[in-house]
Amino acid sequence: MSIDGNIQEERTPFERIVYRIEEFWSDNTYEASCVELDMVGFGDTSEEARSALRAQVVGYLEDCDELGALEDVLIDAGFYDNGAVWMSSRLTPVPDPIIRYFGRPADPWTAQGTDPVEGIEHET
Repeated sequence: MSIDGNIQEERTPFERIVYRIEEFWSDNTYEASCVELDMVGFGDTSEEARSALRAQVVGYLEDCDELGALEDVLIDAGFYDNGAVWMSSRLTPVPDPIIRYFGRPADPWTAQGTDPVEGIEHET
């Protein structure tokens, strides 16, 4: 709880860790694998397998954090801190979008003198 009495969610450091989950169907069960941390979760559905894997990852990372070894474990597993999150080096970051303009976009306010959504007239 904060000083002003509002309830705040406590964020764990594990919400800042981005890793890849690979999924497989094997022997009538779903498998979800985190290659970076060498962990596997199993389930009757894909979601159950991912959920089991996430629980294992969080439990392991909590133990590492309690031992004061979280940062070293992440670095050894190939993660890097990009300032916002710990990112797996096995993941390719999504590039910034490329926005291209062709021609000069018309200004609907001055071109028509009205707001096309509201039909409100504006001074031009």
